[in-house]
Amino acid sequence: MKKKHSIGAVLVLEVIVLVLVFCFDLLMISGVSGLEKSFAYFIDVPSLLLIVLVVAPALFVSGMGRDFLNAFSVGKREYSLRQLKRCLEAVQMVQKMIICGTAMSGIISVVMILWMLFEKPELDETWLGPCLAVSILVVFYAVILEFFLIPVKANVQNTITDLMDVEDEEA
Repeated sequence: MKKKHSIGAVLVLEVIVLVLVFCFDLLMISGVSGLEKSFAYFIDVPSLLLIVLVVAPALFVSGMGRDFLNAFSVGKREYSLRQLKRCLEAVQMVQKMIICGTAMSGIISVVMILWMLFEKPELDETWLGPCLAVSILVVFYAVILEFFLIPVKANVQNTITDLMDVEDEEA
């Protein structure tokens, strides 16, 4: 069996890379003087809450909450092939729910912005930029979550493949 890297170490490395890329992009756009103010533009609690409210109920109603959490400890603990497949299904379901929730939120936001443009022409256009930014933030959060779920999914898939190879060798 191949030597595996700890999924925790991989996720920590991803956090470091994402933070560095994020800071570098903000530095290039806003400069050093606007860096700390720029961070605040990327915080939108309702968008984060929406993703959680879409994913969490579906995860636990389907009975896959424990399997999703177990996916983060694959490689540290031993799991049966059946348990690993359930972990994989749970991660895939969360990925799909994130995409669906993000699409729903983005569509609702854009429809409301377009409605405001049509219904309230007396408004000046200064509100348009912040509204579009907020509607795009939920997509940004979904991408960040996917950055973390992709290696978890790959880890579970590789573990399943390795376990199947071991079972074939034993047969």
